[in-house]
Order: sequence, then structure tokens, then C-alpha cells
Amino acid sequence: MGVEMQQENVLQRDNVRMLLESLDEQARLHGWKNQDLRTRTRRRLRCACRVQYTSPDGDRTLTTAGRTRDISQSGLGVMLTTLLEPGIIVQLTILLPDGKEHQLRGEVTFSRHIRSGWHLSCVQFTRSAND
Repeated sequence: MGVEMQQENVLQRDNVRMLLESLDEQARLHGWKNQDLRTRTRRRLRCACRVQYTSPDGDRTLTTAGRTRDISQSGLGVMLTTLLEPGIIVQLTILLPDGKEHQLRGEVTFSRHIRSGWHLSCVQFTRSAND
């Protein structure tokens, strides 16, 4: 990978980190009404991830990259470059800080545009047929 590409990746990572920090600050300052409805405690989790899902026409498997925001026993918040519609089933590959990859499966329950090419999606974990 060239030096310019590495610098671009670092800048993008920093921009995503700042965006995630901004979202956390908004949640702290304004409090989200949904917080009271949650039955599980969410923990901050900042990791690179890959999300695979089936195209709306069902013909192709699509992939988008992103960063996780937070996680609980029942779900995950993730920042993505693609807006995913609620109801879509996704396969998440999360690269943990120790270098290990973790595979998770879930259903998108909420998505919203954040800013310039970034979207926040909430994924509720589901069990696969093999679990």
C-alpha cells in the first residue's frame, strides 16, 4: 500500500472516530428517549467491521465497511457508508483490537443518515440455523 493510501486511511479513521465521539456527546447532552426503553446495558466498542447482506432483488450479496459504535447482549450500533433499510438480515465480521475476527448475524432495526456519506444502523442479533 502506498504512502498516500495509508495517509488517506488514517484520515478516514480519524474522521470516523471524531464522528463517533460527536454522537456519544449528543447522546450524553440530550439524552435519547430510547435509553429508558433499553433492557440491556450498552458498552462502547470501536472496531472495524464488514457487513454483508443480500441485495433488495435477492440476486447478489453486497458488502459495506464501517466501524462499530456500541454493543449489548442483544445488539450492536454500527456506522456504515451504506444506508441499510430496517428488516435487512446482515452478517457482521468484526475485527477486534486483539486481531481476532468475530462473526455475528442480525437484523437491522433502525438506520439514519448522520452526515456526508455516513449512516448509523442498529442491528439486533439473531440466531442462525446452525446455532
